[in-house]
Amino acid sequence: MTLIGKRVRRVEDRPLLLGRGRFAADVGFPDQIHMRVLRSPVACGRLRGVDADAAAGLAGVVAVWTGRDVAGIPPIDFRLSRIGGLE
Repeated sequence: MTLIGKRVRRVEDRPLLLGRGRFAADVGFPDQIHMRVLRSPVACGRLRGVDADAAAGLAGVVAVWTGRDVAGIPPIDFRLSRIGGLE
């Protein structure tokens, strides 16, 4: 089934257009920890090493993860909600 050239009803738009939508960035909790992902500005470069010690020593830094730290974590499915039509 292809949707190219066809009208597609977007079920996620109505709450957003009415100002009732929520994004992950809208949710906050007391003492919440924020995460940043740093990606290379070089599209096809070779990473020769990462010195995470400097970042880990900064004030307020709770953890520093590198690719090696998360290599065993399986990918997360893009759609966490199973709303029909959002596939």
